[in-house]
Amino acid sequence: MSDLDEQHFFIRALIEVPIRGVQDALTYSVWVSLSAAGFARAVEQWEDPDRAAEPPFFGQLANRIPGYPETLRLRVRVHTRPPGLRPLVEVRAHEHPLAARQRDGIDAHELPAVATVCAG
Repeated sequence: MSDLDEQHFFIRALIEVPIRGVQDALTYSVWVSLSAAGFARAVEQWEDPDRAAEPPFFGQLANRIPGYPETLRLRVRVHTRPPGLRPLVEVRAHEHPLAARQRDGIDAHELPAVATVCAG
């Protein structure tokens, strides 16, 4: 077993949940575990102005998000954006409530409850 087999590689990214009827989104800042090859490619492309054209990286969520069933190790895709912008996470576990919220959005009146759970 090589040393790389025992290492973990993480990238900081954002999960955006649309808020219906407004331009803003509810945003969770999260860590995503990437493969060694995916992480190396992300680092290599970090300052490249064309990095947003890269195909998404596959990874696993490395955070628990309050108010949802287990989110640790959820399958995700990480979409890079232009330099200066954190990558965006797309939750791939379609049956998970976080994926449903990311897909369908939430109503603005739900935000105080989300804030209470996250501050908890």
